[in-house]
Amino acid sequence: MHPPALTTAMLPVLHIVEAGFTRTVQLTDPPCTIGRSDENSIFLKNNEVSHKHAEVRKTEGGYVIVDLGSKNGICVNGVPTREHALKHGDIVKVGLARIFFRQLGSVEAPAPQAPTVDLNEERIDPAAVRLFTRNNALSWQAFPVEYHREARRLVVVMVDPTDLGAIQEMELLTYCNVEVVAAGRKEVLSAIERLYPVMEEAVEGARRQVPSAASEPTRLGMPVVTEGDTERELGVSRLVSLILEDAVRMEASDIHVEPRRDRVSIRYRIDGVLVERRSLPLDLQHLVTNRLKILADFDISEKRFPQDGRCSLAVLMREVDLRVSTFPSIRGEKVVLRILDRSVARMDIEALGMEEAAKAQLLDLMNRSEGIILVTGPTGSGKTSTLYAAMNAIRSTELNMVTLEDPVEYEVPEITQGQVFDNPRFTFASGLRSILRQDPDVILVGEMRDRETVQVAVQAALTGHLVLTTLHTNSAAAAIPRLVDMGTEPYLLGAGILGVVSQRLVRRICPHCKTVDRPAPDLLAAAFPGHDMSGATFYRGAGCDQCLKGYKGRIGTFELLPISEAIRGMIVAQSNASAIKTRAVQEGMVTLREEALGKVLQGVTTLEEVMRVTYAEF
Repeated sequence: MHPPALTTAMLPVLHIVEAGFTRTVQLTDPPCTIGRSDENSIFLKNNEVSHKHAEVRKTEGGYVIVDLGSKNGICVNGVPTREHALKHGDIVKVGLARIFFRQLGSVEAPAPQAPTVDLNEERIDPAAVRLFTRNNALSWQAFPVEYHREARRLVVVMVDPTDLGAIQEMELLTYCNVEVVAAGRKEVLSAIERLYPVMEEAVEGARRQVPSAASEPTRLGMPVVTEGDTERELGVSRLVSLILEDAVRMEASDIHVEPRRDRVSIRYRIDGVLVERRSLPLDLQHLVTNRLKILADFDISEKRFPQDGRCSLAVLMREVDLRVSTFPSIRGEKVVLRILDRSVARMDIEALGMEEAAKAQLLDLMNRSEGIILVTGPTGSGKTSTLYAAMNAIRSTELNMVTLEDPVEYEVPEITQGQVFDNPRFTFASGLRSILRQDPDVILVGEMRDRETVQVAVQAALTGHLVLTTLHTNSAAAAIPRLVDMGTEPYLLGAGILGVVSQRLVRRICPHCKTVDRPAPDLLAAAFPGHDMSGATFYRGAGCDQCLKGYKGRIGTFELLPISEAIRGMIVAQSNASAIKTRAVQEGMVTLREEALGKVLQGVTTLEEVMRVTYAEF
């Protein structure tokens, strides 16, 4: 591992640290004087400095610092000297001040390319790790791996090796010349968690603040806690903050805090699957639950009835929305937090994973001026992301686009977004009526929840508006009978509906441990009935430290049902979902299972995952 070479065009500067304050001086051709009077180029205030203490001069070979006969002299890299040729990274002590000499690439010079490092193979020096605190490492997204004390050299792994401000702060902290190597953000954050563990420390810190009365259980097994203890609240707040940071870092969609007989289970939903991340001692249950209820502005004295709410927090320098729900169980209150991380929103239709033919059909429907487009699927299947991506594809200043959601998950520029609150005067139906008086072109309704909302949406589609909405059904064809059951007249629905998209999310195979797989014969027979798949290649993830059981991330799989004239006639005739699906397949519709199996043959996901997530009707 070698440090990056400096660029040819250099900008020499001095970073001065004195009494906790820092400033930077750029060196030029005239000598730069240092001393305790304002006539000097660098004015130092401490009494250990002479009026004319030292001078930095330019020579043919670079810059030298010369002692001007000062009372206390100068030290360079800890060694007293009268004259010294400055090199990049030298640290000069003048009285009580420290001066760092650096040669930075100028704006005309190309930025140096930092070498990369494989953290799995890199040997990390424990003495180097101790030079940073956890807060330092997280703030700079960096950690040290090599420390050469005599040479005053420190090698640091960073996510952004061009962050000169962070590098300067590292040098000021460690008195070392910092050399940088680059690594991926996830790898660096994972290493920081491993090198600077705090969860166990936070748990013990919170437990130390539990009063002795907490060991006496109440009727529901919840400890008795005296309210208003500031020190205890700080300890529990830190523990809860660490749990939230860990969940966001792991890209979890939900956090489950569940009281058990002998512990408090903390589970995350990652890529659609619940994973137990850690357990907390039972005596922390009431403290953690109360802290979460305070964040959501709940009544902490109410433990007999469920409560729902939401809040916004800054976690890992991101704005994260939390939907919080409590449920009273026989062992205490269970708390579930839905994490809505706006920074990872998929707003690009290309990123959804939709096949080219289906994507072209969807964009064709989106460019219509009126009608209803439905997206169906279970909770957490990505319906809202699909609608946002579709709206983003046609977003224009020439269109008035309005949404009505519960809640607003992601903010989109140039779109008016409204949110339904727990108020009988502002429901989906009443909000939709108000939107129709706002001269809209495109309307997004978060969910068809009741008959009134469905009827208003259909009327809007028939009067010159494009309506996008969601519905909970298992297939695209099943959405049509469901709308009829909710009170829509079949002839109105047949005239207004443009198409239905059904979708699921399947887990991707981890690219770091992807390997060839041989599925069981009975699984192949169930997935590909009547087909010989002996020549096909299947893949799976072997499992590594970069993934969760061989999977990393998710991708959508879709079923698009465009409404043809033949299917409109079947809607008016009130045909069942099976008959509508059969007709759609005859017209070329690719079913959800068929589209997902295509991703298996492409090596995107596994056969087991597709069989778990999708259904088949043969």
